Amino acid sequence: MVRLSYLKKNAKQLKRFLQGNSLGFCSFKKTFTSYNWTSFKGDSSAGFNVALLAIPQGMAYAAIADLPIAFGILCTAIAALIAPFFSSSEFTNLGPTNATALLISSFFAQNMHLIEAKESLVPLIVILAGIICIIGAYSKAAELMQYVSKSVLVGYISVAAILIITKQAKHIFGIADYVNGANFFSIVKKIGAEIWRINPYSVGVSAATLILYFVIKKYFK
Repeated sequence: MVRLSYLKKNAKQLKRFLQGNSLGFCSFKKTFTSYNWTSFKGDSSAGFNVALLAIPQGMAYAAIADLPIAFGILCTAIAALIAPFFSSSEFTNLGPTNATALLISSFFAQNMHLIEAKESLVPLIVILAGIICIIGAYSKAAELMQYVSKSVLVGYISVAAILIITKQAKHIFGIADYVNGANFFSIVKKIGAEIWRINPYSVGVSAATLILYFVIKKYFK
């Protein structure tokens, strides 16, 4: 009996927890009722500025995931058009990220037999990820992040950045057709073995892009 009452108590607490975090799937109704011309002008200006960043950024994420460039642009555009209807904050960051791009790339790198069908499998992966995100939002999974130490988060971000740089090195050297690896060590090993194929034009374009970035950053903030 004691165990049964304990389970009932926990069930009631879980019910209150979930009820207190109900998702507002029609949160846009309140926005539309008070929407005006001033809001439209502000949204248009913000949308244009965000698009200038989001389009090349989406292309870069597609390249990280080893997918066609169109995938990154479509993912960014669809997220920007649909997600605001279900968002309660005007500061929400929408669209693909380097982490999701890296996970998709790693998935196909570990499952080479699926590489030819990756373009048809990506929509399924996206749908499953969306379902998991909805479940996570409803169960307040994001609040668990406060119990993860800062060193773990910094380590994860740093390692992801290093892996992304390593994966893009094959494009910088112009040897992407000869380098294919599932992890950091295999990629570095294959780059070292194929470095003699280095393409000076690819290196030149990469170096010019880096120099242009620093020039713009310094003189055209």
